[in-house]
This record gives sequence, structure tokens and C-alpha cells, in this order.
Amino acid sequence: AIMPEYNKLITELRDQCNNRSELSGEKSDWRSDYNAEPHHIMGRIGKDLINPFNIIFLTSTEHAMQDNNGYEEKRKLLEYIRPIREKQGYQ
Repeated sequence: AIMPEYNKLITELRDQCNNRSELSGEKSDWRSDYNAEPHHIMGRIGKDLINPFNIIFLTSTEHAMQDNNGYEEKRKLLEYIRPIREKQGYQ
């Protein structure tokens, strides 16, 4: 039941970042259906799946680099994405 809401959110966020990384502004570095991939900063469990403040679009390389992030790196990404989402109208 949550997937239609998730798919709608991902489409909105991808459109708002113009299908580019919200970290670097780059397009993906290898062929895929999408140029930017959603990364769930604190994971995808429960409401984190549909929390726009927990999602940042990255290139495939940037996304892979997030796999070993510790708490501090995750906190910095959360702080980085908050003003972007607020400007987009999310609360």
C-alpha cells in the first residue's frame, strides 16, 4: 500500500533535481534507465522509505560510496538535504 506513495515521491524528487545528483550536479557515470538514483540516507525501514528528508539523488558512483557511511556522514547528508527539500516545499 505504501509503494504508490513511494513511486510518486521518487518521481517528484527526480523531476525536481532534473535527474542529476543533488550532491554534485552530475549525471550518472554509467548507462542506466535513470541518470540519478535515490539514496535513503538512514535506510528504508518504515516511514524512512517515504520521508523526502531521508532521500538524496546521487550518481551510481556516489551512491556506491555511501555504503560504508557512519553516523557522522549520514548526519551531514541529512543536514545538507534539509534546506533543499524545504525550498522544494516539503515540511
